[in-house]
Amino acid sequence: MKNIQSSIVIGVMCFLLSLGIAIQISSMKNEKTVVAKENTENQLRDEVLEMTNEYDKSYNELDKLQEKLESLRNEVAESNEMSKDWSENLLQINNCLGLSNVKGKGIILQIKSGDILQVINALNNAGAEAIEINENRITLYSKILNDGDQVTLDGKVLESPYNIKAIGGDALYGAITMPGSYIDSLKKNVGYDYEVNISKSDSVEIKKYEGIYNFNFAKILE
Repeated sequence: MKNIQSSIVIGVMCFLLSLGIAIQISSMKNEKTVVAKENTENQLRDEVLEMTNEYDKSYNELDKLQEKLESLRNEVAESNEMSKDWSENLLQINNCLGLSNVKGKGIILQIKSGDILQVINALNNAGAEAIEINENRITLYSKILNDGDQVTLDGKVLESPYNIKAIGGDALYGAITMPGSYIDSLKKNVGYDYEVNISKSDSVEIKKYEGIYNFNFAKILE
């Protein structure tokens, strides 16, 4: 009888011990699950925070790059505008100095002999923008001398007939042909071999000045 009671007590204790172990194991599993879940959430939270920081950093860098790009665009536009202005100014300067080939409406004049300087002065006074004699461009510094029937331009002797081209408005033709003009006086000079031919043209071509400008006294101020 005692053996049976001992066996029952031992069985109950084993059962209780097994139940305790099972409960402890289950509790440990739950704790591990909770810890693992918390670790996963923390890791995800850290990753989201890191991605947010990276996004903010990239966005700020992109914003700076866009500002720099806009600044460069403005600089290029301003530079192009300045280059355009400089190019236009340079063209105007070259035209004034006779350093460019030009084309436009004007007149073509051929005269066998006479005071060529008076003809050139009349054309300049009438607003000629470009003049040439025998394919030699007249500039602001050109020197024209008449010695009898011999004409020299900047020390170069020109041969007759003198072919003169001028680009400008309608006033050029009037300045040469109007009553009282030098050409008109030549026509009225009986016995004078003026042999003048004048014609208008919408496409007068004048070559650029081929010489060299030398300034011996004028110096550029810094």
